[in-house]
Amino acid sequence: MKHARYLILALPAILCLMANSNAQSPPEQLQQLVAQLQEAPTDDALREKIIKLAVTMKPAPAVPDEAIRFEGRAQYAFNSAKSEADYLVAAQEYEKAIAVAPWVTGYYADLCTIYDKAGKLDEAKRNCSFYLIGLSDPDQITETKRRIAGLEFAIEKFATARAEAEKIARAARAKAEAEDEETLIVPGERVGRIRIGMPCSQVEQVLGKAEGNYKLADGTPEYYWTTFTIQCDERMNVRVVWIRSSKYKTKAGVAVGSPYDEARREWGVPSQVNEKGNVRVQSFAVRNTVTVGSDVATGRITFIIVF
Repeated sequence: MKHARYLILALPAILCLMANSNAQSPPEQLQQLVAQLQEAPTDDALREKIIKLAVTMKPAPAVPDEAIRFEGRAQYAFNSAKSEADYLVAAQEYEKAIAVAPWVTGYYADLCTIYDKAGKLDEAKRNCSFYLIGLSDPDQITETKRRIAGLEFAIEKFATARAEAEKIARAARAKAEAEDEETLIVPGERVGRIRIGMPCSQVEQVLGKAEGNYKLADGTPEYYWTTFTIQCDERMNVRVVWIRSSKYKTKAGVAVGSPYDEARREWGVPSQVNEKGNVRVQSFAVRNTVTVGSDVATGRITFIIVF
């Protein structure tokens, strides 16, 4: 009974000894955590845990030769860098060093500088934050906090400038689309807002009242303006649009007044060529058909017909 009482009293000490014998040493913990981080390098919480553990270890963990090799490569790349792309090369070498020894806070400080020079402000701030975790000197802590605040200001400023640039770009695209709607030639589809197949009665809403009209020999009704001629089909829908204005052009810029060679560059070899007097008329098989008339003497387009 007496021995049993001694055993009960000694049990906590025995359990404590057993726990201590099973517990990992700080170097073993560090090794295990580093292996986990190498499997999940974006786990910032795990990275922070490694840095905090290494700070408590006396002596400090040794830096592996492989990390030192990558550090040397990174420093050389940094010192010879002349462009943002060059700084990114240096950053890539430092990232390799950190993958091997993620507890070395000096690597994060250097990466903060390098990413800043490379214009990668978010990455610079991230690495400065990791550097801050391992600091104990009050002056270094204050200076690093200032640096992070400066990066935050730059990030905000850049975001504002980018938002303004995107706003300007959207406005420019909207303006270009509106101009396209008014002036774009799309063979087989439309000339500005005049679309093949739309009711001829609606054309005057776009171009104003026709200056005249007549019927061709086959009875096809035709309406004309100074710079436009519209032919209608038997259902009185637009069948052909004849343009004599340089205001209208294709995406590639082909318009009345353009050199004829530009039409060939856009549409290829004409399927039909006719010449009468000083006018050469050539048709291209594009979607339906587009016909281009040009002045033989100048080689410039005088009219475009879209079917």
